[in-house]
Amino acid sequence: MQEQNKGSFFDPKTILAVVLVGAVWFGWQSYLTKKYPQYNKVKTVETTPTMSTPGVTTTPGENVSSTVETKRTPTPQIPEKEYQYHDQNITFTISSRGMGLKNLILNQYVDYDKNPIKLGQSEDAPLFEMKLAAEQTPLNFEFKEESAGSYVGTAQVGESTVTRTLKYNAEKQAFTNKIVI
Repeated sequence: MQEQNKGSFFDPKTILAVVLVGAVWFGWQSYLTKKYPQYNKVKTVETTPTMSTPGVTTTPGENVSSTVETKRTPTPQIPEKEYQYHDQNITFTISSRGMGLKNLILNQYVDYDKNPIKLGQSEDAPLFEMKLAAEQTPLNFEFKEESAGSYVGTAQVGESTVTRTLKYNAEKQAFTNKIVI
């Protein structure tokens, strides 16, 4: 019978392989940080002053880069509108602020105190609330209830229109979310 060659982790070949892999890894990271020095830096948007922008001046020697100016018109505040949904499995309130779910209650399940399980109790951050990546406030949707558990809302973001459809399927006990920009 042939005896199996059982090597240990402290075998010189294994240690050499680990050291080489580590050297290649650190060398590659060093190469990437030299090649792309701005990769993990915070990106700032600088705009160039134009003749039509009153009150914007530059001092001599100030470095102003030429980038695309973003025109963000303030969105008008729409009064908050809410719809309530209730069936044997779930109860929730949907709000026009981000089309988020407030006070989601699972009627079929209880906690240790025999109370229904409540989710999304925060008024500040409802479940599934929609915000833009750089904004702190949710989008203001004008929305309507198409049928029980089916809601469609539209929000104006600059020159774009965001349409969100949120549906609750009672049979599957699941939400479907569709966003079109």
